[in-house]
Amino acid sequence: MVGFEYDTSSLIWAWQLLDPLWLREDLLTSLWNMHMQPPLFNLLTATVLKSNLPPKVLLDPLYLTLGALTTLTLHAIARRLGFSEILSFLAVALIFTLNPASIVYETWYFYTYPALFLTSLAVLSMMEFSRSGALLPLLGVFATLSLLILLRSTYNLLLIPSVAAVLAWHLRRRALRIMLVASLFALPPLLWYGKNLVKFGLFSSSSWFPMNLLQVITGEHTLLRGNRERIVSLHRRGEVSAVATLPPFSPPEVYEAFLGPSPPAGVEALDAPRKPSSGRINYNHRIYPEVFKVLLRDHMLLLRRMPDAYVVGTAAGALYFTLPPYAHTTFSPRLFAEGNRRRLARLRPWLKAYDLAYGWMGGLLPGITVLLLLVVFIRGLPDALREPIRAAPSLFLLYLVLVHAPFERGENMRFRFQFEPPLILFALRSAFRRGPTSQPSCTDS
Repeated sequence: MVGFEYDTSSLIWAWQLLDPLWLREDLLTSLWNMHMQPPLFNLLTATVLKSNLPPKVLLDPLYLTLGALTTLTLHAIARRLGFSEILSFLAVALIFTLNPASIVYETWYFYTYPALFLTSLAVLSMMEFSRSGALLPLLGVFATLSLLILLRSTYNLLLIPSVAAVLAWHLRRRALRIMLVASLFALPPLLWYGKNLVKFGLFSSSSWFPMNLLQVITGEHTLLRGNRERIVSLHRRGEVSAVATLPPFSPPEVYEAFLGPSPPAGVEALDAPRKPSSGRINYNHRIYPEVFKVLLRDHMLLLRRMPDAYVVGTAAGALYFTLPPYAHTTFSPRLFAEGNRRRLARLRPWLKAYDLAYGWMGGLLPGITVLLLLVVFIRGLPDALREPIRAAPSLFLLYLVLVHAPFERGENMRFRFQFEPPLILFALRSAFRRGPTSQPSCTDS
């Protein structure tokens, strides 16, 4: 869009990326020894860096293309939900195409925008397979899920068997085909999980989960400020480790001071405490898998000793989760895509109109419209689960809400944006239409 610049600054500072030097000169070894994140975002970054072209030259048109494809995908979802052609066009335009958040994320190199496209394509593929029973949309379902699992750690491996089970329940004559295709596309993420289990002792696509969970209960929100002192008290009684008392995502040398130095791995991506290109912390350091194991044990005890902290932390995350995707909270130390956000702020009437649409009055007040849409979506689940065309996508979207809402820390709402448009379409379907959406042509359930 005129007046906005494609922001590639994340190539330098993004925690989720290995150092550009390692990705250019030692890609395979670095990826193989990566435990902090699934591999696809780093693989895409390496492809861009190895092209020797300015990153914007490749990424700007790529993200513009993803935006166009996402628009078409959302329109197809709306049509299959029973919206008229005109209503589908208007809904997608208001929810996505004209949304200020789309400008922010389309012009920022991060995995959020590709995740939105793949999530929307997964939803459409589930609906199309439930309607037609054809092989191509079935391949689309599990190919997109496999890519999402390898792109973002919050898309868990269990999504593949879960979605397969729901589809097989409604389309029993195709159950064997569903399970075979699901097994085929589960193999790549399963191999990544298995690699992490063998090399690092954790059956996960990311070594960050316990640190992220610690952020949930010790975050910046006022209601969470006393929790760190409670954890320190438990440590003094010998119930949790000293690691639990440290700020999440502390530097490697801080963790090694408490856990002891780990033996060198002989791989720069594991041994370097800092990224050579920027001097920033290397969150793929070899100490973090050990932090994962220690903190996971600590969380088991903390859940019993202070369950209220997890409840309040989840509620605080859910509050941030309702704010507009282009907004940010003033206390957050991590504000992303700030250049284009400032350019966006000059278009006050446009932003004010969307603030009103989201029911957001500013600050930390919740977005009332989002709350209402979530309530409508959840209330409509019983009806949705009885319809083959809506069952699997509805459970998929519910999973994304439940997994992402607790971990939102006010960081430009980047978690919700990756599935907000299809979620709103499904909520609108529940709000304004009763009865079945349509019957699949393969009525064998």
